[in-house]
Formats: sequence, C-alpha cells, structure tokens
Amino acid sequence: MKKGTAMMFLLVLAALLAVPAARANTMPGGSGSPDTLSPDISTPVSALLSGSFTSNLGDFSGTYQTQVFSDSNNVFGSGDLTFLYGIFNSGSSSADLATFSMSFFNGFQTDVGIDSSLYPTTACGSSAVVAPNQVSRTSGIGAAVNFTYSGSPGLPAGDCSGVLVVETNATSFKAGNLSVQNAGVATVAAYEPTAAEPASAALLLMVLGAAGLLFGKRALTA
Repeated sequence: MKKGTAMMFLLVLAALLAVPAARANTMPGGSGSPDTLSPDISTPVSALLSGSFTSNLGDFSGTYQTQVFSDSNNVFGSGDLTFLYGIFNSGSSSADLATFSMSFFNGFQTDVGIDSSLYPTTACGSSAVVAPNQVSRTSGIGAAVNFTYSGSPGLPAGDCSGVLVVETNATSFKAGNLSVQNAGVATVAAYEPTAAEPASAALLLMVLGAAGLLFGKRALTA
C-alpha cells in the first residue's frame, strides 16, 4: 500500500469513528431516563405550530406547541436539527396524559431528553411542570420517539410537560405527527426529520470506495 493511499484511508476511518453514535437510551428498541439537554433556540427553522387536541374517547384535552431549530449545541453536530415540544393537559380533563409519541424518526440518530431551563409559555401559561421520566424509541426501524410517565399517574389535569427535546443528525424536516395518549388518543400536526443521509453511512461509503480503489489497483498490478 502506498504511503499516500494509506494516509487517506486512515484519515477517513478516523472521521468515521469520530461520528457520535445514537445515545443508548434512544436507539431503536431502547429506553431509559431522559437526558438533560440545553438546546440553542436562537435559530428557528420552522414556524411555531400550536393548537389544541381532544382525545377520541373524550377523556382528556389540552394544548401543545412544537418548533424546529438549527441547534449549535446539538450533540450530533453544530447546526443539526433539534425538535422541541410542550404539552399542556387541560384542567377539565378527566384523565392524566401517559405518553407523547413523535413520528417519524427512522433513519436518524436521536438524543432525547428535557430542558428545564426553557418554558413553553404558549402551551403552558403559568401551570406547574411535571416532566416525563422515561424516553424510548420503538423497535425495528425506530420510527417513533416516546416520552412516557412510567410507574406514575401521568401528567395531571392542569399541568404541563415542560420542554421535551429530540436532538437529531438531520438537516431537513417536513410535516410529521405528535400523538398524545392514555386510554384515548389524540394526534396533531408536528414536524419530523427528512432527506438527510446519516454522516456515518456517508463516511462508510467513502471508506469502502477507497478500499475498492486500492484493491482494484493492486489486482491490476499483480
């Protein structure tokens, strides 16, 4: 192997290994406690979506807001997209809120958590914050990201989820969904990542390409 070719191969391999992996608690099929995150919200890239929801069973209602930011504090890379959510359970609800499910995130890395320093005033007003205590991604392709009140009653009537954070390695987004669940379900418009090739996959292709050129050249000169 020539010195220049060997150096290129090693540099590409080092870059591949340097790409952050998805956090263990938010890989497809994984679950755990939410991370404490501090997103930079100075650069919004989407409109603020806010509105109301009512369960299909009529057991809860409330309001929500969501927005996407180009986040300089994103764990996967400065400027990658971070999705924020705030959910309020109406004081007139007869049921707590058990799970918030965001879709679709398959094909992207995620770090999922909460930010106690931010407060979604549009959704929550001056209500008390009761944050979810578990996060997860569905198994298989990991399409949905879930925030859950595990082993607790849930988000009580009249209280707010606080700021829920999903950091991703995406650079583009499109329309998606947010599902609020207990016995009943309410689904509203939100955002989801799209059209970005994970950096690790791109670098892997570069490594394989460099290796193919190297071995092809050796075969021709053998």
